Amino acid sequence: MLNPRLTDHALRPCLLAAAIALAADAAATPTPLGCVNTAIVSTANDSGAGSLRNAVSSVCAKGTIEFAQRFVIQLASEIVIDQALTIDGSRVASASAGTGNALVQLRGGADHRIFRITQTGNLSLVRLRLSNGNVPGTGGAASNSGELRVFECRMDNNSAASGNLGGGAIFSDVGSTLRIEGSTFDGNSATRGAAVFNVGEAELLNSSFSGNRGITNEGAIQNRGILVANHITVTDNGRIDSTPTAGGLFAFNADTTIINSILAGNRGPDCFISGGVVDTVATLAQDTRSCTAQLTSAPELQPLAGNGGVTRTHGLSATSPALGAGDRDFCLPRDQRGFVRPDDDRCDLGALERGGFDPDQIFNSGFESQSPPPAVD
Repeated sequence: MLNPRLTDHALRPCLLAAAIALAADAAATPTPLGCVNTAIVSTANDSGAGSLRNAVSSVCAKGTIEFAQRFVIQLASEIVIDQALTIDGSRVASASAGTGNALVQLRGGADHRIFRITQTGNLSLVRLRLSNGNVPGTGGAASNSGELRVFECRMDNNSAASGNLGGGAIFSDVGSTLRIEGSTFDGNSATRGAAVFNVGEAELLNSSFSGNRGITNEGAIQNRGILVANHITVTDNGRIDSTPTAGGLFAFNADTTIINSILAGNRGPDCFISGGVVDTVATLAQDTRSCTAQLTSAPELQPLAGNGGVTRTHGLSATSPALGAGDRDFCLPRDQRGFVRPDDDRCDLGALERGGFDPDQIFNSGFESQSPPPAVD
């Protein structure tokens, strides 16, 4: 029989989605005069007509921003999000390479991040690449105090150097909600939480965290709030010049659930818990210290590479113990690439399903590889 708390965690995605929708309505800001429901970015310029910055200021609440072509946009300063909106690069994204390079790229600077989401902000990012954000504080690419959803994105080479906090790519504050799905975080760095630092409520689904480096010693993912992770791969993270407290995931006085996931091959413990509660289901972790893992052998991961979809993933060898080791009650229907997992057998651990198939290629239907996040209500 499942732990009642774990069953509650399994319901969190539905509850979190409902909370996001309610928060968007409750936090609705006045609609600017002459706003548009859909704004098209037509230039890589930082500001002015056709720019992303101009689109954010001119789009209506709950509107959508799209792109005329696959731009590389160098921002001169952060963009503040204080209402509900979606920034969607799907129209010009290419899934052929599976590297995360064939996406609209938004770049921060030597002293600024890309997005700051306020308490009234509700931002969905779809098929984008966020790179090169650097801050002396928290959240190298994005600092979230409201609602943030990241779908099929790549976040790489961002940095946050806060003394006690961090979040090389994303910092999600107290009272915030964060949902990451189908995304890859690589090459980010921070004092703590080299990729993600969560103090609110977070879901990590079908995502890969690889090659992120801690300036001190506490994990690619740091949780000090409530975190549910299902089908994530966390490998090759950690501080280079010493043995860190945790290379993969570090949780401090937090509520953490890890399901059908791989945490292995990190420098230092793959999972370290200091206070709080942790539940693990069908999870492989080699060096656990204070976590319980159902499998502890080497997962035989392949290098981070283009394996289909829009972002890079770690494949599994033909003899990996992660094959078919998932708990079928918690198997997600698609993997990180949008490939279909088996519905009549146990799924593989981690973000990639070795036996998964691309429905677009088989049926030539042209539908999206995964269901994108719901439109902002």
